Amino acid sequence: MSVLADLLALPNFMLKEIKDNLWEAFVEKERKNLEKKRKYLHFDLPVKFDKSILSDKEKFRTAFDKRFRSEFYKPGIFLQSFYPFIQYIKEIPRYKLDEQSGKRKLNYKPRPLCYASHKDALRLSWLATQLNFGYEKILAKANINKSILAYRKFEGGKSNIDFAFDAFEAIKKAGECVAICFDIEKFFQNISHQELKKQWIRILSEIEQEELNELPEDQFHAFRTLTNYSYVDKSDLDELFAGNRFNTNNERRICTPDDFRLQVRGAKLIKQNPKKLEKKGIPQGSAASAILANISMLSFDEKVWSKLNEIDCTYMRYSDDILVFGAEVHADQIQQIIKEELATIGLKTNDKEDIIFFRKSNGILKSYSQKNTIKKMQYLGFEFDGTHAFVRSSSLSRYHGKLRRAIQRTVKAAYQRKGEVKTIYKSKLLKRYIIGSEQNFISYANRAKTRNNLVPGNRIEGQLRKRYKILNAEIRRRKSKKM
Repeated sequence: MSVLADLLALPNFMLKEIKDNLWEAFVEKERKNLEKKRKYLHFDLPVKFDKSILSDKEKFRTAFDKRFRSEFYKPGIFLQSFYPFIQYIKEIPRYKLDEQSGKRKLNYKPRPLCYASHKDALRLSWLATQLNFGYEKILAKANINKSILAYRKFEGGKSNIDFAFDAFEAIKKAGECVAICFDIEKFFQNISHQELKKQWIRILSEIEQEELNELPEDQFHAFRTLTNYSYVDKSDLDELFAGNRFNTNNERRICTPDDFRLQVRGAKLIKQNPKKLEKKGIPQGSAASAILANISMLSFDEKVWSKLNEIDCTYMRYSDDILVFGAEVHADQIQQIIKEELATIGLKTNDKEDIIFFRKSNGILKSYSQKNTIKKMQYLGFEFDGTHAFVRSSSLSRYHGKLRRAIQRTVKAAYQRKGEVKTIYKSKLLKRYIIGSEQNFISYANRAKTRNNLVPGNRIEGQLRKRYKILNAEIRRRKSKKM
């Protein structure tokens, strides 16, 4: 049984034991995070432990407790001031179908991401650990814990691969039905502060087993920090310090505390949540952002699940992606329920929802668009045609593009070397793009391939097989150009 399952089974009066067990879970989580050697620079020094301590759970617990426990157990841990977040813009590639040309065009969706200082990240992680406990208790009571998929730990370590294939298998089992995918517009930027606070109080009430009307002072300060948040653009910092980084005891930080006050704050580089006046938005990317996003949707999830359950429809939400499927006759009602309930918490869907009808033809379940043309359902990076599952075609195209560009760089490097023999070193290409290392597209697709047991004959295997042909053909083409 997991630590969380053990905690959920504890009697309500054992609050001290609950907190101690949560601390143990938090310490182990941070040990794993620190093992990843996160070396990002911020306004404070990194939190570091020797390798020998990190590799030993008992030693790490002792060292971590000595350093942080007494401070973090104080009720006022969140009253201490926070450094501003550092924000950068991540360009997310998106392929969209051009209706005129019939071809997919590549666009980039800007996503602002924020990361906290090292000490603040620890405090926010501890906050998230506590809030997550109360949140999971409410989900279990409401019987909706199988419908909320993102930012949660599931038995067996489920990922979006499993969630996608669970959905496909459920649709196949349901047979003829309609599946509607909704995307919430600018989810993190539009989260209602009022709704978040209301549900935050509810979570704490569940933890403390008493009805609270307001957030305790330190929790309220954390709420203010994460709603009226401040940040500095990474590009401004790079320009201000021009690559210079200060060293303190052989540890690196962006600048000294004095320079932060004089140059960062003095130059008025600190910005505020752009939707502060609208009382909307939290920073995406912090250690607490995920649980706060889920908490803000708690009332919505409960109401929508209940209403859809009444008409025998299945509801699944993965962050800002919502999937509902049920009898075709309920298509309009499904859309009305989702949009009306989103509006009650100040959110709305992005663009037009994707509606797919699953109907049988000659005894085979197939997927159709509203125009009754063949169209695959897209969900969490995969596609489904009623019978077979595929890696999303846009993801595959993006991978092939990266492979071709990598080949181009490798061949160019070979012909820039002096000497008559022009050797193309394929080992790095094979490891990174063909064989599949621990974390790349091929390893991801291979995991999906093993999960794809819907029917005999694996379509994902066929999609991946082309990579060897592309590798050799592209190398020959690039070499012939150089020669």
